[in-house]
Amino acid sequence: MQVEGRGKLEIKMQAMWISLNNSCRNKMNDVICRPKKLSKQRSLDLLEEDKHEHEVLIGSKVMESVISYKQTAPSSSFKEIGVGDPSRKVIEKILGDALTNPAKKISKIRNVFRVKNSSEVLEKFEKYRDMVKQKAKETGDKQPRSLVDGNELLCFYVTTMTCHSRQSELISGPCDHSYCNLCRTICSSFDMKYTKRFGVQLCTSSEALRESMKAVLKGKNSKRAVIICRIIAGRIKNTNDRASEEYDSIRNYRGFCFKSEHLIVKSPNAVLPCFVVVLN
Repeated sequence: MQVEGRGKLEIKMQAMWISLNNSCRNKMNDVICRPKKLSKQRSLDLLEEDKHEHEVLIGSKVMESVISYKQTAPSSSFKEIGVGDPSRKVIEKILGDALTNPAKKISKIRNVFRVKNSSEVLEKFEKYRDMVKQKAKETGDKQPRSLVDGNELLCFYVTTMTCHSRQSELISGPCDHSYCNLCRTICSSFDMKYTKRFGVQLCTSSEALRESMKAVLKGKNSKRAVIICRIIAGRIKNTNDRASEEYDSIRNYRGFCFKSEHLIVKSPNAVLPCFVVVLN
C-alpha cells in the first residue's frame, strides 16, 4: 500500500474510532442482561458441541477447517443501522477503500448491524485489557499504548453468513444454523477450536480486507460479511523481534496465508465485535 493511501485510511479509521467509542462503550443500553428464553430441547442442543466447515481459498488451494464451539445461551443481539445514519455513513466510507479497486467494485454493502454484546462478553474484554496493562507495567513494555488502554485498535474480521434472508431473526439475535459462520463466531465470542489453535486473524488495512474478502469462499445461499471489532492488541510481535520475547499479538504474516499484512491476536477475549456489515 502506498504511503498516501495508508494516510487517508488512517484518517478514516480515526473517524470510525470516534464513532465506535461513542456507540460501543460499556453502557446499559449496549448490554443484553436477559437473553430470550430457550425451549428445553434447544437448550440441550446448544450444550452439545456443534461443528461446521469453513472454506478459505488460498491461491489455488482450498483449506477446510472444522470450527467447533460451545454455546449455552445467546450472548449478543443485532440491531440494524439504517441508511443515512451517521455511524453507517462512516462505516461505508471506511469500507469503500476495500470494496473498490482501480478496475471495478467487488462488492456492495447490503446491511449494517450494531452488535449489542452481553455483560459477560464486555466483562471478559475489559478484564483482558486490565491484564495486558498490568503485564505491560510489570515487564516495562516499550509500546506505551499497552500501558494506557492495552493498545486498543480497530480491525476487521471477514466471514460468511447464511441467515441474510431472514432479517427478523438477524435483527433480534444470532441464528441457530450450524453453517452460518457469522452467527457461530458471534455466539462463541471468537472462542472456537480453529482460533484457539491459530489465533484470531484480523485485517488492519483496506488492502488486507480486500484480499481476505476475495479469499473467503461464499456458497450459493451465503453472503460475505465483515465484523468490525475493537481489539486489545497489547504487545505486538514483529518479524524482527526475538522469538523468546513475550507477546499478545503478531503482525506481518506475509507469505503465511496472504500477501498483505494482517494481525493475529492470541486470545479470543481480546476481540469485541461492534458492527456487522453484510455484503451483496
